[in-house]
Amino acid sequence: FIMALHDTNVDVTFVVDTLAFSLVFERRLADATDAIRALAACCDEMRESTEFKALLLASLELGNLANNYAQHGGSHAHGIRLASLIKLKDIRSSKDRTTTLLHFLVDLLRARKLDVDKCVGSLAHLKQAAEVDLVDLEKDVRLIRIRLDNVRGTLSCAAHHSLSGGGTSAVRSLDFGGGDGNGGRGRAGLSEAADLLQKFDGAMQKFSKTADEALNAASKQLNNVRHQFIETAQFYGEDTTAKVQPTPGSFFGPLLAFFQELATAQGEVAKRGTRQRLRSATK
Repeated sequence: FIMALHDTNVDVTFVVDTLAFSLVFERRLADATDAIRALAACCDEMRESTEFKALLLASLELGNLANNYAQHGGSHAHGIRLASLIKLKDIRSSKDRTTTLLHFLVDLLRARKLDVDKCVGSLAHLKQAAEVDLVDLEKDVRLIRIRLDNVRGTLSCAAHHSLSGGGTSAVRSLDFGGGDGNGGRGRAGLSEAADLLQKFDGAMQKFSKTADEALNAASKQLNNVRHQFIETAQFYGEDTTAKVQPTPGSFFGPLLAFFQELATAQGEVAKRGTRQRLRSATK
């Protein structure tokens, strides 16, 4: 196709760039859409998961218990910030310094018949959501829009030129240059180039229409998930009016780190239980 255009006055750079963009458009938009869906799914999970809320309640109770002991009857907190959960690993038992509130949390959850893995697993999209950068995501979608609008604009101008010149297609207005009147090529060669350009024009017109619809849908989803994330952050006590507002990374990241520490504590509690059972069996 490109070789067929070699001796014409067609802007080969535009043709190549447009073809390249059409080939990567679906993947680029799919990457953005996957991130949007992961963020939306995680927000839904945090609002709906009863296991996660039970985990937060148990964490709050342990935190209040520790504060009361430390402050000799201090007032109870009525909520716990997600970023503060990780601090449970820093509060250690006065008798056994290897035991933290995370180990007590594991025991408390087990006593309440709550499975730690199920609590953590109820936020299946947490890791993906923590990796979402809304600023970069909005920038990517905006750049895709600019590139698509450039393609659509060029195709539209070509179509307008062809209509004013009596043609019916954007590519029929494209002339074939050359010093001998046919660019050093026979009529068959020029006809081949014209046919290929006709197909290119039709394919790109179809692509620009479907791509525009898909990008509009993604932009709407992005706007919706931005509001959904803000509402979720507010639901869990974050100040979304502050100068430095929460981001998916700053909001979900500490929770992801807490889950990793909780999984480690669960493994340690299991090992301690196994050793204790072995000691009991050998007595």
